[in-house]
Amino acid sequence: MEPLTSVLRLLVAAAFLAAALVKIALPPAGLAKVGMQVVAGLPRRAVVAVAVLELLGAVGLLAPSLLGLPPTVARLAAAGLAALMVGASWLQVTHRRSLGAAIAIAMLALTASLAVTPAVPLGAA
Repeated sequence: MEPLTSVLRLLVAAAFLAAALVKIALPPAGLAKVGMQVVAGLPRRAVVAVAVLELLGAVGLLAPSLLGLPPTVARLAAAGLAALMVGASWLQVTHRRSLGAAIAIAMLALTASLAVTPAVPLGAA
């Protein structure tokens, strides 16, 4: 796998892994305290479901590097995370949380680009 793609997948996976662990570890009051006010207002089952999807997506992004699976697995995981970020973006916008919306939209752009951009080796023109 190309170094640039690997690094981007690793960084995006780390972000989703961290977000998932926070969602699982903290109660609603703790989530609100760390800036996840919209998430804190969701039912606990929904928060855990989102966290599980984020964990699965992070593992899927890393699977080609760690397990030797085909890059298609990472692209499918990225597509799933992008779909999750569409929902997150909508939630943040409808709750008028501009910083949360900006973060969700940035993650949507990153995951969507990982899902649709073919791997390009460094130095390619």
